[in-house]
Amino acid sequence: MIEAPMGDARFFTQSGPHALADIANAALGTAPAIKRMFAGVAPLQSAGQDEVSFLDNRRYAAALEQTMAGAVIVHPQMRARVPRSAIAIVTVSTYEGRARVAALFHLVPPPRPGIHPSALVDPEARVDASAEIDPYAVVEARAEIGPGCRIAGHVRVGQGSQIGAQAGVISDVPAGSVLLGSPAQTRTEFFRQVATLKRITRQPR
Repeated sequence: MIEAPMGDARFFTQSGPHALADIANAALGTAPAIKRMFAGVAPLQSAGQDEVSFLDNRRYAAALEQTMAGAVIVHPQMRARVPRSAIAIVTVSTYEGRARVAALFHLVPPPRPGIHPSALVDPEARVDASAEIDPYAVVEARAEIGPGCRIAGHVRVGQGSQIGAQAGVISDVPAGSVLLGSPAQTRTEFFRQVATLKRITRQPR
């Protein structure tokens, strides 16, 4: 099983440690009334006792049983599989819970407006004055970079691409793409996540 890092250091700053109660609240879940602090989040196979992990696919139950994480966000049906060394944070929305906990530990700093001297921006590109273009980034002709955007170093934004406001781009953007959010994603992916967040905010606590 391969899991992506919980936060990209180019766009997030570490926050914490956080109390178990606050983490459970962020996950829209429940946990034992134990006074304990956690320093971060990590995948099941690499998390330590001071970190929180999650399981949202029962195919990885074996990894859950072997994890060294101090706490794990799980669905009620998987609670019994959590090892005794870990605290179960139980929620019916494990993926959304994981995303909210990751956001708790990884704060998004404000962009630093400006274009780095080593970045290459085509004269036909439109870059909002509040956007940040990092070293060695390339913005091609007719690309549009919206307000508050952050383009990571060495990233190429293809011709005619549109990057929406407050987006964070960490990988190359094909020509003609339209990306939203941070990290930036396609419109379909972005609005799917927006719909999911609206749904969970309506759930009874």
